[in-house]
Amino acid sequence: ANQHFRLTSVVLLFLARVHAGSLYGLHTELNRLDWVDLTHNFEQGIPHFPLLPDESREVLFTYSDGFFVEYFCHAGQWGTHCDPPNHFHEGLRSVSDISVKEQFLPLVVINVVAQVEHDPDYQIRMKDVEDWEEKNGKVPEGSFVIMRTDWHKRWPDQAAMANADNSGISHYPGWSQEVLT
Repeated sequence: ANQHFRLTSVVLLFLARVHAGSLYGLHTELNRLDWVDLTHNFEQGIPHFPLLPDESREVLFTYSDGFFVEYFCHAGQWGTHCDPPNHFHEGLRSVSDISVKEQFLPLVVINVVAQVEHDPDYQIRMKDVEDWEEKNGKVPEGSFVIMRTDWHKRWPDQAAMANADNSGISHYPGWSQEVLT
């Protein structure tokens, strides 16, 4: 939450400096935009990587104490997230090493929903990137590129998210090596 608050504050301050008018004018302008909520409620039993323990939640104070407070505990790689470089390679940067300024990036969304509906093991290809660029122009350098699969529509069904076959092997979309490199 602290990271989110800090990022939100920095983004608003940046936008306020860019915006010629007041913060109120910026607020009005931002409210005209369409907003997409990419979050899910943090609830017991939500889908997660099966090797991680389930989350836990404990009520520390109730309204009879004068206020309500809960304690949440979960693994760091929980739910929708971005993996920092040290997630796979020791010695590389962690989330706390990545500045807020580096996290404010142009967003590119490559839609592969139709491909994933046909093949749940679909891996995004350079052809998908080229098709996006044909419609939208070159992917800006330094962009944050995401792949839209609509896999979120399987939420919160753990079995649907895992999409395992009869042998227990999960089938879900991902990134091809050619696109990552």
